[in-house]
Amino acid sequence: MHSLKSWVYAKAAFRPRPDSRLPSGFDKHWKTVEDSLMRLQLAGIAIALFLVACATTPPVQEMAEARSAIQTAKGIPNSNLPADLALKSAEQMLKEAADAIREEKFEQARQLALSAKRKAQSAVQYKQKP
Repeated sequence: MHSLKSWVYAKAAFRPRPDSRLPSGFDKHWKTVEDSLMRLQLAGIAIALFLVACATTPPVQEMAEARSAIQTAKGIPNSNLPADLALKSAEQMLKEAADAIREEKFEQARQLALSAKRKAQSAVQYKQKP
């Protein structure tokens, strides 16, 4: 609250006194500047709220894509050690992502889900190699 009070005092300090000699139309210009500053502040607040809202949503799409990639890898019949290790790693990452969602660590969950998807895709590539 202190910063708001300081801002109000600073704003008043820069406002010209009514008895000062200023060019005609200056009050209209000053009002335009004040309006612009107000719009800029409101835009900043809106952007900040948008960023906070984006960061606090669960990574539903990423989790679904990781699950789908894991199912695709499991559906390929060829099996070899690198593919099995990549698939096991992808499943573990997906489990950790689900745990992170339960703890509401959404950004961590998003990163884990993306990593799980990449691991599952590499498992598919390993299984497709002769």
